[in-house]
Amino acid sequence: MKRILLIGIQSPEVEHLAERLRTPDTQVLVAPGGLYALTMLERERPHLILTVAELGDMTGIELNAMVKKDFSVSGVQVVLLARSLEEKLLAERQGDFDLIVLDDRPLEAVADRLQRLIRRGLISGSSVPPDLAEGDGPREISGTLGEMSFAELTLALSQTAKTGRLHLEVEEQHGLVLMLDGMIRHAVFRDAIGIPAFARLVYESERIPTMPFRFEPLTAHEVLRHPKSLEQTAPQLLLSAAVDLDENTTTEMVTAGIKEWLRREEDG
Repeated sequence: MKRILLIGIQSPEVEHLAERLRTPDTQVLVAPGGLYALTMLERERPHLILTVAELGDMTGIELNAMVKKDFSVSGVQVVLLARSLEEKLLAERQGDFDLIVLDDRPLEAVADRLQRLIRRGLISGSSVPPDLAEGDGPREISGTLGEMSFAELTLALSQTAKTGRLHLEVEEQHGLVLMLDGMIRHAVFRDAIGIPAFARLVYESERIPTMPFRFEPLTAHEVLRHPKSLEQTAPQLLLSAAVDLDENTTTEMVTAGIKEWLRREEDG
């Protein structure tokens, strides 16, 4: 069962949003303010929090910082519903949200975005896959993306604070994602590096759902010897890549950012 916690959203908006998000597999919880929400975290253990910037008793930025420091709810994803461009820009500068959604569309569109993330597996009600849990020591993990999605794989590696190289084979082309304590520090695919490379791997994983992968554990010292082209968590990268997916397409289920990368590659 997936649990979404809505914080600081006033009536009647919160009722409409909760009704839109609620499904047989998704429970929607509501908190009027930040302090009340914090008392719910340990008991309810939500998978995703949607908050506004001003909560009365604290700000959304302060709430997010408290949630991210609380080990008991590590892995929860926090989304800010920004009511203005100023709120969005301030949160981007001062906060560490997994996603910031500008409330420039009807509330139904916001709910549809969140439901899309749930269907894409970026909000999971299940625990980390057993073969990615910590064992007696680092060990290699390999398989194909038919066993789990690219999103589930990178999220599991991030949430279990893995350090190493994720290798992906894409039609005789090699992709690589480098992680340090669960943070993604570097991505390479063909002639792209950083965020464009990661975005292209998201696209390719949709096009080739049985893509082979291999995770090679490394020490922190070995990772730090490699280049660093980004510094983000898997949820941050995947949420950004998934939020604008066009559900009317099939193999070309790509975000605006991925489409832009493909356009530049074709023009080049």
